[in-house]
This record gives sequence, structure tokens and C-alpha cells, in this order.
Amino acid sequence: MNTKRGLRLVSFLMALVLLSGIVPYHDAKAASGTMITITAEGQVVDTFNGVSSFYRPGSWDGTDMTYGCHAYVIRYYQAIYGRTVYNLFHNQVPLTYGDVFIAVANPQPGDICAQVKTSSNHWSIVKSVRGSTVTVIDQNNKWTVGNTTYAYKNYTYNTSEVTFYRLSSVAAGAATAAPAVTVAQTPATTTAAPATTTAQAATSATMTVNKGKKKKITDAVLPNLSLNPAVSWKSSKKKVAKVSAKGYVTGVKKGSAKITGTLSDGQSVTIKVNVKVPTKSLKLVSKDVTLGMNTSWKLTSTVSPRNTTDVLKFSSSNPAIATVSSDGTVQTYGIRGMTKIKVKSGSKKKICIVRVY
Repeated sequence: MNTKRGLRLVSFLMALVLLSGIVPYHDAKAASGTMITITAEGQVVDTFNGVSSFYRPGSWDGTDMTYGCHAYVIRYYQAIYGRTVYNLFHNQVPLTYGDVFIAVANPQPGDICAQVKTSSNHWSIVKSVRGSTVTVIDQNNKWTVGNTTYAYKNYTYNTSEVTFYRLSSVAAGAATAAPAVTVAQTPATTTAAPATTTAQAATSATMTVNKGKKKKITDAVLPNLSLNPAVSWKSSKKKVAKVSAKGYVTGVKKGSAKITGTLSDGQSVTIKVNVKVPTKSLKLVSKDVTLGMNTSWKLTSTVSPRNTTDVLKFSSSNPAIATVSSDGTVQTYGIRGMTKIKVKSGSKKKICIVRVY
């Protein structure tokens, strides 16, 4: 057998072994971690800052929102920072409500590690940094040989292979170590799958809609909603506010309701909707009055409908002549002249001229 034929035979045999699934293929750098055998659903492979990564036997089916690599990143940031992270897609910057992520060159514990410099799409959390090597904690970093599933604990990267993201609020605080745990997490048992981790996004989003009117939930209400669109919406009080499948909210009656949306990445967000009843008409009993100096008088007004959520507001164009209180009481002083008392309810406005002699 000549040398070329020998090399071809060896190459063929190696390819056959790999294709038949007899041995796993892994990077040399990965061997620096600890190889774990996955034997049970919800098995805890690693824990960092009280937040555990979970595994289950078998290959990932592409739709499992609990065990994907992004699921650990989401759960970690919910527990440590109270932030819901989304947009964990290849070559994308992570997003969150109420803050922004920035790319950083010098990683620190707690940063998001993204394998975006290759064709792979893998997300993890930095555990430690030593020179140009970072050790991470992740999920779904596994492979199956026959009927046995393996995973790596303490997977490592060279900083040149990955990109790191940090919350701008953390960067502004110049944090130098992993933050303290703010939400405790009970590790899953090795015999059962962990509870679902989908939670409300950390957001104080609110919107107002008038009774009988319709308004769409947009990026103005929930920033970056167009990048992570909702696949369903529901209202906590349909008799107060209804919502369509496309995110159009209709005000039914005066009150407030919670609108919950399930986003395309499996997370959920909640919006507080206040339904208002606008003023349709405003009338003044008097539009032009004459008063003596140093006297008081009540300006009477009526609004329709009576259950309007708008508040009557009064103001005087010349407070030196006369002032007006929040209940419409006009007080004149020792100066003759004229002032205009403006009355406003929502978008409706009326003027009463007050002459002081």
C-alpha cells in the first residue's frame, strides 16, 4: 500500500466513525472544561451566582424554550438584574426594556458572551476571566453519542472568538465583579424538569386610550417591539379594554386593565392600559360678570358626560385683578380692571370675563 492510498484509507475510516456517531467531535479548547454525562431531565450542570444551567438527555429539537442556550441568559438576567433579555439571534445585539446593551472589549463576570464571530449562534454568561481566556456557564452545549448525552462544564473561549455585551447601567457603574444575587433560585432536581422561566418583562409600560377609540401597541409603548413582535395578546379585563390579535387596543369603559403579550421568543410583556372618558361638552353658567373689589364669587360650569376622566382646570389671565381656585371660586382684590377666567376640561375650553369696579 503506497502512502497516498494509506492516507485515503485512514481519512475514509475517520469519516465513517464520525458519521456513525461512535465518538463526538469537539474543539480542542473545549477539552479544558469538565465533561459531564447527562442522565436525567432537568439535570444541573453548573451554577453561577445562584442561577443554575439545566440539561436533559437527547438532542435539542429547536423549539425547547427552557433548555436553549438563550434560556439561561434570560433567566440569569431576570434573577440578577431584574431585566428580561431578548433578540438573542445570530449577529444581533441583545435587547432589554429600560436599558441597553453595549459591546465591550474587556469582559467581566456577568457579561453576555456571544459566539457571533463564526457561523454558530451560542449564548452564555461569563463566569471568570484570565488573560485572554474566559470561562462561561451555558446551556445546550452538548452532543449525543449513541444513546448517551454529554456536555461541558466551564467551557472556555479565547476573547478573539466571541463578543461580549454589558448593560449600560452596569458599565456606567464601573462594576468590577459579578453582582450580588438579588433573586434566589432553587436548583432543579435531577429527576424532574425545571419550572418554566418565562416571566413578565421588566417594564413600566403604560398607554392611554379613550372610550370607544382604538390604539395600536407600537415601539412607542414597548421599545423594540418590532424587533421582537408579539404572537398573541390578551386583556385581563375585556369589559374595560379589548385587544386584537394584531395589538389594537379598544377602550370599552372607564377603568384600567393589563394587556399581556407573548413575544416571538417566548417571553411575555405586560402593559397597563388606562381607559379614559373624554369631555364632549363644557358650558359656563356665566360668560361675563361684574364684581366689586375684595369680593368672592363661584363660577359654575357643567361638563358632559358626567363620568368624564378629565379634570376641570381654572386660570386667570390677570391675577392682580382676580384669582380663581381649583373649585372655580373667583376672588377679587382692591384693583379695578378686567381679567379672563379660563376653564378647561380635556380639549374643551371656555372663557368667562370678570370685570371689577
